[in-house]
Amino acid sequence: MTVTDMLELAARSDLIQLDDAGLADRLDRAWQANESAKKRWGWHYYLYLFNWMPRALVQDPYDYWFPIHIVCEIRDITAEIERRVQVRKNASMVRGSRS
Repeated sequence: MTVTDMLELAARSDLIQLDDAGLADRLDRAWQANESAKKRWGWHYYLYLFNWMPRALVQDPYDYWFPIHIVCEIRDITAEIERRVQVRKNASMVRGSRS
């Protein structure tokens, strides 16, 4: 098992519970929060990408303090979207093979 596989095992339950529209809205807000952080921190933004402080899950990406947490949120949402696409592909393949 690769490191990437191990990281993907821990899907976030808060993201799984969102419907597709909610997930899309959360991703959009995360990107907006990322752009806002770039403006707020200026060149320090890139330094804060290497902050290793633990993060707590929040309801709104704007509540994150450090840019690395926003980037992690974007990565987690994107992983959940990719997981849903794969599940739907597999489901359609199974239905297609039964026909």
